[in-house]
Amino acid sequence: MNSGTPFTSRRQIFQSLLGLSLGKRLWSATEDLSEQDIADAIKYGRKWSDANNFLIDGLEQYRNYLIDNGNVRITVTLLTDWTRIALGSAWQKMLGKESDPADWRHVAKAGRVVAMVMIVSPGMGRGALSKSFYGDGKAYSVIRVDENTIAPIQEATPPAETVQFPEAWVPTVQQLDAMLRNTKGSVGDFVRILPRIEGKGSFDPNLYQVVFLLNAFRLGSDRWARKAEFQLFDREGRKMSVKVNLSKLR
Repeated sequence: MNSGTPFTSRRQIFQSLLGLSLGKRLWSATEDLSEQDIADAIKYGRKWSDANNFLIDGLEQYRNYLIDNGNVRITVTLLTDWTRIALGSAWQKMLGKESDPADWRHVAKAGRVVAMVMIVSPGMGRGALSKSFYGDGKAYSVIRVDENTIAPIQEATPPAETVQFPEAWVPTVQQLDAMLRNTKGSVGDFVRILPRIEGKGSFDPNLYQVVFLLNAFRLGSDRWARKAEFQLFDREGRKMSVKVNLSKLR
């Protein structure tokens, strides 16, 4: 670990500077999704054969690669309100449940984007790279639009309600992991999330560790037509970043 200011202190300083640089609110609520938008998102989420198929193929157009070097793969998938509803619909299908459009009205008017980071690396337990550098609150992320740095919304992620899902809804880490492993017995489908490994030979996907990070952001309606940069910091403050085109997100 780098010498000098402890990571926690550096992080606090970083967040304080963010508050100063942001000044007035940089965002406003985006347009609510229509009833037809909700219905289309539900239909999209339920069209896939299983939950793994949705996460891998259904979200491919929303996925960006930060690193894929054969030892670790880190991707960020940007989920709009529409895409979160599709994700929830695929999750409900996995559980054998129907998706009622009325359940998703809070999500449809949230006006936010959720950055779903997935870190996959070999090894298990706390010593594995994924857990060691990015797990248990060690990592954080921001989005840069033009010269503005937008910090995540600081809020607890409530569980799904009986009737309607809250606007902050995202699957839990356990639910996402269950979706990844919902392959109808096909290990080959799960293997597609693993880092690209050169050469041939078989390996056990159960020996790979998956860590999810989810951060929600509010973006002004004027920023949805722009390009941005997603920045991910590990426990030591080291940065990875990728350019993203917000205008291509549904």
